[in-house]
Amino acid sequence: MRVMLVDCGLPRPATQISVVLPSGRRVYLDLGWETYKVAVEYDGREHHAAEADRLHDEARREGLRAQGWRIVVAGPDFVPGRAADLLEVVANAMIERGWQPGPEGMTRVLSRIRAARRLRTSRYRRSYG
Repeated sequence: MRVMLVDCGLPRPATQISVVLPSGRRVYLDLGWETYKVAVEYDGREHHAAEADRLHDEARREGLRAQGWRIVVAGPDFVPGRAADLLEVVANAMIERGWQPGPEGMTRVLSRIRAARRLRTSRYRRSYG
Protein backbone atom coordinates (compact mmCIF):
# COMPACT_ATOMS: atom_id res chain seq x y z
CA MET A 1 0.00 0.00 0.00
CA ARG A 2 2.85 2.38 0.83
CA VAL A 3 4.45 1.81 -2.59
CA MET A 4 1.12 2.43 -4.29
CA LEU A 5 0.66 5.75 -2.44
CA VAL A 6 4.17 6.96 -3.24
CA ASP A 7 3.89 5.84 -6.87
CA CYS A 8 0.73 7.95 -7.08
CA GLY A 9 2.80 11.02 -6.26
CA LEU A 10 2.00 11.42 -2.59
CA PRO A 11 4.84 12.20 -0.18
CA ARG A 12 6.50 9.17 1.39
CA PRO A 13 4.44 8.21 4.46
CA ALA A 14 5.97 7.30 7.79
CA THR A 15 5.11 3.89 9.21
CA GLN A 16 4.11 2.90 12.73
CA ILE A 17 3.46 6.50 13.81
CA SER A 18 3.31 6.70 17.59
CA VAL A 19 0.42 8.75 19.01
CA VAL A 20 -0.62 9.14 22.63
CA LEU A 21 -4.41 9.16 22.98
CA PRO A 22 -6.24 11.48 25.42
CA SER A 23 -6.52 8.47 27.75
CA GLY A 24 -2.71 8.30 27.91
CA ARG A 25 -2.56 5.08 25.92
CA ARG A 26 0.04 4.94 23.14
CA VAL A 27 -1.14 3.62 19.77
CA TYR A 28 0.58 3.17 16.43
CA LEU A 29 -0.83 4.17 13.06
CA ASP A 30 -0.01 1.87 10.14
CA LEU A 31 1.21 4.71 7.94
CA GLY A 32 0.64 8.37 7.43
CA TRP A 33 1.84 11.93 7.39
CA GLU A 34 2.23 13.58 10.80
CA THR A 35 2.54 17.06 9.31
CA TYR A 36 -0.95 16.75 7.81
CA LYS A 37 -2.39 14.45 10.47
CA VAL A 38 -3.56 12.01 7.81
CA ALA A 39 -3.22 8.27 8.39
CA VAL A 40 -4.06 5.14 6.43
CA GLU A 41 -4.96 2.09 8.46
CA TYR A 42 -5.16 -1.35 6.87
CA ASP A 43 -7.84 -3.59 8.34
CA GLY A 44 -7.08 -7.11 7.17
CA ARG A 45 -9.49 -10.00 7.55
CA GLU A 46 -7.39 -11.83 10.11
CA HIS A 47 -7.13 -9.21 12.85
CA HIS A 48 -10.24 -7.12 12.24
CA ALA A 49 -13.01 -9.65 11.58
CA ALA A 50 -14.53 -10.07 15.04
CA GLU A 51 -17.06 -7.58 16.41
CA ALA A 52 -14.83 -6.95 19.44
CA ASP A 53 -11.94 -6.05 17.12
CA ARG A 54 -14.08 -3.63 15.15
CA LEU A 55 -15.36 -1.95 18.32
CA HIS A 56 -11.80 -1.63 19.64
CA ASP A 57 -10.62 -0.14 16.34
CA GLU A 58 -13.46 2.39 16.27
CA ALA A 59 -12.84 3.53 19.86
CA ARG A 60 -9.15 3.94 19.07
CA ARG A 61 -9.93 5.91 15.91
CA GLU A 62 -12.35 8.18 17.76
CA GLY A 63 -9.51 9.09 20.13
CA LEU A 64 -7.29 9.84 17.14
CA ARG A 65 -9.99 11.93 15.47
CA ALA A 66 -10.41 13.88 18.70
CA GLN A 67 -6.76 14.86 18.31
CA GLY A 68 -7.32 16.07 14.77
CA TRP A 69 -6.25 12.99 12.80
CA ARG A 70 -8.02 12.09 9.58
CA ILE A 71 -8.10 8.30 9.42
CA VAL A 72 -8.59 6.53 6.10
CA VAL A 73 -9.42 2.87 6.58
CA ALA A 74 -8.53 0.41 3.84
CA GLY A 75 -9.72 -3.16 3.96
CA PRO A 76 -8.64 -6.12 1.88
CA ASP A 77 -11.15 -5.16 -0.84
CA PHE A 78 -9.36 -1.84 -1.48
CA VAL A 79 -6.09 -3.28 -2.73
CA PRO A 80 -6.05 -3.87 -5.65
CA GLY A 81 -9.79 -3.89 -6.43
CA ARG A 82 -10.59 -0.37 -5.28
CA ALA A 83 -7.12 1.17 -5.38
CA ALA A 84 -8.36 4.20 -7.31
CA ASP A 85 -10.92 4.95 -4.60
CA LEU A 86 -8.26 4.71 -1.90
CA LEU A 87 -5.82 6.93 -3.81
CA GLU A 88 -8.52 9.54 -4.40
CA VAL A 89 -9.63 9.64 -0.75
CA VAL A 90 -6.06 9.89 0.56
CA ALA A 91 -5.01 12.53 -1.98
CA ASN A 92 -8.10 14.61 -1.19
CA ALA A 93 -7.46 14.31 2.56
CA MET A 94 -3.87 15.42 2.09
CA ILE A 95 -4.91 18.42 -0.03
CA GLU A 96 -7.61 19.37 2.50
CA ARG A 97 -4.91 19.29 5.19
CA GLY A 98 -2.54 21.59 3.32
CA TRP A 99 -0.47 19.39 1.01
CA GLN A 100 0.32 21.25 -2.20
CA PRO A 101 1.47 18.90 -4.95
CA GLY A 102 1.91 21.64 -7.58
CA PRO A 103 0.72 21.29 -11.18
CA GLU A 104 3.07 18.42 -12.13
CA GLY A 105 2.35 16.58 -8.88
CA MET A 106 -1.38 16.96 -9.34
CA THR A 107 -1.13 15.69 -12.91
CA ARG A 108 0.74 12.61 -11.65
CA VAL A 109 -1.82 11.93 -8.89
CA LEU A 110 -4.77 12.27 -11.26
CA SER A 111 -3.14 10.13 -13.96
CA ARG A 112 -2.43 7.34 -11.44
CA ILE A 113 -6.02 7.44 -10.19
CA ARG A 114 -7.35 7.26 -13.76
CA ALA A 115 -4.99 4.38 -14.55
CA ALA A 116 -6.19 2.47 -11.49
CA ARG A 117 -9.81 3.04 -12.55
CA ARG A 118 -9.07 1.78 -16.07
CA LEU A 119 -7.37 -1.30 -14.66
CA ARG A 120 -10.36 -2.07 -12.45
CA THR A 121 -12.75 -1.61 -15.40
CA SER A 122 -10.70 -3.88 -17.68
CA ARG A 123 -10.52 -6.58 -14.97
CA TYR A 124 -14.29 -6.36 -14.53
CA ARG A 125 -14.88 -6.73 -18.26
CA ARG A 126 -12.57 -9.75 -18.48
CA SER A 127 -14.30 -11.39 -15.52
CA TYR A 128 -17.91 -10.63 -16.37
CA GLY A 129 -17.82 -9.88 -20.11
